[in-house]
Amino acid sequence: MIKKNEMAGRKSSDLEYEKRINDVMDQMVNGLISTRALLRYITGTYDVKEAQAAKDIRSAKDKLKGLYTDWEREQQKNLALERYSMLFKRNLKESDLKEARNVQQAIDKIVGNEAPVKTETNLKTDIPAFKWAEDGD
Repeated sequence: MIKKNEMAGRKSSDLEYEKRINDVMDQMVNGLISTRALLRYITGTYDVKEAQAAKDIRSAKDKLKGLYTDWEREQQKNLALERYSMLFKRNLKESDLKEARNVQQAIDKIVGNEAPVKTETNLKTDIPAFKWAEDGD
């Protein structure tokens, strides 16, 4: 087991660093949001210098922002899908099949179930390399 005074002044391993960041994130989620209080907690618990503790807090905040953004994006996507689903049901009930199809296409676009787009390529006219080969004959 590493004693506090042996740990100071040496570089933390990636595992120790991740553990520290996750602990800071837990503290922030559980209500310890004051930067000064977080600095005291980190320096006291892990025996690191204040500058390193400040870096850890910034890293934890960045990680939390990334998680929140992903979560928020997923929530917005689910909300849009619920609204479209309601519109789809209403259009079917009113026998407005054209609008129901449009709503289904919007749902497919959000979910990623769009039909693939057919592309055609004419080798002789669309690819310049073939034009060069023909010109040399």
